[in-house]
Amino acid sequence: MKIVIDIDDEQVLFDIKNRGLEGESETDKVIINALYNGKSLPKGHGRLIDADALDITTITTDDYSGNEILDVILKEDIDDASTIIGASNESEVDE
Repeated sequence: MKIVIDIDDEQVLFDIKNRGLEGESETDKVIINALYNGKSLPKGHGRLIDADALDITTITTDDYSGNEILDVILKEDIDDASTIIGASNESEVDE
């Protein structure tokens, strides 16, 4: 399972960064290990979508060197794609 969590408690963030948390149960240990090894989203990131769900359109161009076949994803399909995680505000601090 993959989850995204937003942690804004400074003490918890400090403990995660400094590996200051200890779990009592096996579930605690799994969760704490996930926190230690998790990846932070960068400050100001755009909205995250499932790019694999986008349709690929094949087009043929006619230029000076002949026809070229391109596989493209249309901007409107990207704009209409379901959002998995919304964009970060520039003012947010993602640790």
